Amino acid sequence: MLLNATRRGGCSLAFQRAGLHQSGCCSLRPPSADPSHHQRSLCIAHASPSNDVSVFLEEIAVAQTPKRLKALIRVLEAQGGKALPPTDRAGLHPLLVPVCELGTAAGLPPSANVSGQVACLLRWPVPILHKNMPMPIVTMERGSKKVRLLSRSVNEHLHRPKLAIFCEMDANTDALSRARPVLGTQGAKVRPSPSSPQPLSRSSSSSSSSSSQAAGSESSEIYSPGKAEASGFGGPKAALYVVSRAGYFPDVCEGLAHKHLARGDKLSALIASEWYMRNDFFPGWGRPYEFGAELLADQKRDEEARDMARVAMRLPWWTLNSEFASIQEMAQLKGRSPEETRYLLSEEAAAAAQVQTQGAAKEVKTPQQIALTRADALLDYVAAGALPSYDAVRPDLAAAYKEAGLTDMANFIIAAS
Repeated sequence: MLLNATRRGGCSLAFQRAGLHQSGCCSLRPPSADPSHHQRSLCIAHASPSNDVSVFLEEIAVAQTPKRLKALIRVLEAQGGKALPPTDRAGLHPLLVPVCELGTAAGLPPSANVSGQVACLLRWPVPILHKNMPMPIVTMERGSKKVRLLSRSVNEHLHRPKLAIFCEMDANTDALSRARPVLGTQGAKVRPSPSSPQPLSRSSSSSSSSSSQAAGSESSEIYSPGKAEASGFGGPKAALYVVSRAGYFPDVCEGLAHKHLARGDKLSALIASEWYMRNDFFPGWGRPYEFGAELLADQKRDEEARDMARVAMRLPWWTLNSEFASIQEMAQLKGRSPEETRYLLSEEAAAAAQVQTQGAAKEVKTPQQIALTRADALLDYVAAGALPSYDAVRPDLAAAYKEAGLTDMANFIIAAS
């Protein structure tokens, strides 16, 4: 079951709409060396919700703006969210660009409890290493250590509410037809079986409906009524249709495994968790492997749980849901410091062991690789509680990225309010 996982390792638009002076996207200087940088950030904060995020992404983060960003903000606001300026980054992970403070109807199950959290776009240091999710949508509570993946992209997030409301409509239609009394052989009304699907309440679909309307034509091509049923994914199989048509979502993938567990089918739950862990689904994200480790631990398969937990910990620790001590114990590394844990799970430790056992030559890292490793470690140590906060490590993190040759990334890191 042990899967292979590796450690993660445009030009700008003019400011005409915001009335700002254009600067080259590849020549931005750090704010400390550029007096106009603070002025640009202040002007961005006064632009419209979609335009200010777009300008910030293009000019400060030096990243391509998602095509349907405006529709994303409409959907989040329709779900009770409040648009935020992209410069409002205090207390957030350094790689994040805030978009909206989430409301109580954020399009997720109530158990997700994301009300008050901030929905953000994640700007990877090296996006090419994260195929299928170059700029995902994540959520985070200010001042916390963990980042949760909401959707792999803006497009997939917009497709989800449209798909959800139509799947609910199909389920309603099917349930109503099953629940409607029919005449028996003697003309008496026959009540439906208690196990028959019941119609969905109006309140249960109101959030999806408003989100779908907010998405508008941006996602209209993804689904039309009846498609799920015609494809064999009607009723309780609607989640399978969502992942097969709209995209892959962590809560949906985990929900599939939980449904198997609810029926007492532990083997199918493990198979669903392995499907969730496929490398091309969520590259660079540790939660799928952590989830697999949790299922294995619950089934007392401790050695397999240990191996899977170690795979999870070779990925960014801030992408894991559990507290550091919990995942460390599952990986059977309890009592180790964060520094020791990182080294024991690193390629460097594996190479050193190979040198001792086989006499192989030790591969020398480039200065750029060493700098990127130092940047990764800073973020991991915050997630583990060894460093106080993400805000506190911004200067050192920016210095590491600059040393690695990622000047645009360094400028983005320190461009915080």
